[in-house]
Amino acid sequence: MTGGVYMAFFNDNIPIITDSMKNIHMFQWNSGNIYSYYFNLANKQTDRRIIAENTLEEFDVTVDSEDNIYLVYQDQSFNLILLELKENRIKRTVITEEPLPVMYNLNIMMGGENIHIIYEVPLHDIENIYRICHQYKKEDKWITNIVDDIKVKKILNPIQLIKNKDTIMIGYYDLFNMEEEVCVKSFSLKEGKWDRKIQLTKDQKPKLYIDMIVLNEKIHLVYSEYYEGNLKIRYERFSLSENIANMEVREDISNIENCSHPTLVYFEDKLWVEWIEYDNITSRFSADEGDTWGSIYQWKESKGKEVVRYKYKRYFNTDRHILNFSFGKIYPEISFIGFGNLQNTAEIPLKKNLHSWILPF
Repeated sequence: MTGGVYMAFFNDNIPIITDSMKNIHMFQWNSGNIYSYYFNLANKQTDRRIIAENTLEEFDVTVDSEDNIYLVYQDQSFNLILLELKENRIKRTVITEEPLPVMYNLNIMMGGENIHIIYEVPLHDIENIYRICHQYKKEDKWITNIVDDIKVKKILNPIQLIKNKDTIMIGYYDLFNMEEEVCVKSFSLKEGKWDRKIQLTKDQKPKLYIDMIVLNEKIHLVYSEYYEGNLKIRYERFSLSENIANMEVREDISNIENCSHPTLVYFEDKLWVEWIEYDNITSRFSADEGDTWGSIYQWKESKGKEVVRYKYKRYFNTDRHILNFSFGKIYPEISFIGFGNLQNTAEIPLKKNLHSWILPF
């Protein structure tokens, strides 16, 4: 780490929604309140307001095909609440019939025209066991599924939800032989049921974080892996056949430094992995969907800035732009950092102790 001006990274949950008119809706929790920030693209006007009070910190948002925004949170009485934001109106619905334990990794997404909510709650009678729960609204009825009960070694890692055609896929950690590994499970929107769990990683090494996208029917996965007291970024690509995962590529993307919050972005035919390395946003891209990787780049515009990892949502996806998260400058100068034009970057030497594997398909 060099001297000079440092980046300030805030690990807050700040979702961003882009509606069909390309207006931006940003949400942030602060001191028990959830704030909404609206940025109108046409007239450049902004609006800030409190949309929920007396809330716990976990919340998430999504948007449907008609630009209706849905926000889910747990209130301070431990009820699960759904807000529907349509123009200037807010409709509030209490989903749960009774208070629940404190929720973690609370997520919401659209599956077709139905709302799907996934979260984790601790099973207090068993130490270090969490239950992944799934609730979705079908017509006027809320249906509840138990996705899995997972074992946690020390830290509850995040989960990742992605929509893939007629399925919702969840990526998460579970304990196997005293070490946590990444698994996936898929929910069929047509059949209304979960498939069996598939274990992706199997190397029995300590890991943190997760991001995952599906591109051309391949699962692309990134996480941080401990190595000799430090962290490196690992990328893996899998194909799925008859509910079996076949690893095709495994690559050490970063140098062995303090590398955290790995993030996948597919932008204009390039697959990017970006991460935090000390006080920098750093990234690397592949032009062939993970077979080979170019140089490591440090993004100069992150220096001296307040940076967050935005959670990005929109209803209409394109084949050229796929992302769940991205690093970016904080309000009022909202912009993404870590992929795209390389004009304001510095190339970082790639040390020789990294390894890559391309496995037979």
